[in-house]
Amino acid sequence: MEAIVGGDVAFLSSYKTLNYNPTMDLFYFNNGNEKFKDYTSFSVFFGFEISEFRFYARLENISYSFTDKKNQSVIGYPVQPNFVRLGIVWDFFN
Repeated sequence: MEAIVGGDVAFLSSYKTLNYNPTMDLFYFNNGNEKFKDYTSFSVFFGFEISEFRFYARLENISYSFTDKKNQSVIGYPVQPNFVRLGIVWDFFN
């Protein structure tokens, strides 16, 4: 059995946010003063392997609970809250 543990750190700097029109699938420039505030995102993951099977779990954006909830990556679309990804990989061939 093999195991892996790790973490990721990402820094997103501030920028002037864009508008999004879902009908036309179009991003366009914002005329207002709305800005995306910079923040740091943390994620951790864990996985292990038994023979042909690999299992993993990843907790994304742990720092969301410490950030401003009004922060939006695109106007009308807030920053992704923290969530868990789970997965199984099965190797059919050697």
